Amino acid sequence: KYIKVKFKKIRKDVYKVIYLAQNASEPVKATAKAYVDNKAPVISNVKDGETYTISSDQKVNEEYVRTWIKVSDNVTALTVKDIAVTIHESDANTYKVVYKVKDQAGNETKVTVHFVRNTAALPATGQAIASN
Repeated sequence: KYIKVKFKKIRKDVYKVIYLAQNASEPVKATAKAYVDNKAPVISNVKDGETYTISSDQKVNEEYVRTWIKVSDNVTALTVKDIAVTIHESDANTYKVVYKVKDQAGNETKVTVHFVRNTAALPATGQAIASN
């Protein structure tokens, strides 16, 4: 015969939703929590637009670039595996990496960083030999 829906504020951005329904039988009541999520996830340990120097022999792949980051969100439980990673190789020593993550509410964060291989000459090891 009817369905009633009531909202009760529990705290900021969290509501209790109460459903009351009745057909020909006794009334049925169900409750659920509803979250208002308008905050995007946070990708941390790197800063958007920054350039990071890496070892000259470091292999740059998805596994490696994920070790640089962490992710958190105010509602959705996210892990580093939830982040989409795109790697663009500019040249043999420079990489543009784009991290993108979206929470269940659709809020998205995008962070772009650059990795540059340290190609500075390494100091020689051992002693120089003088010739006569």
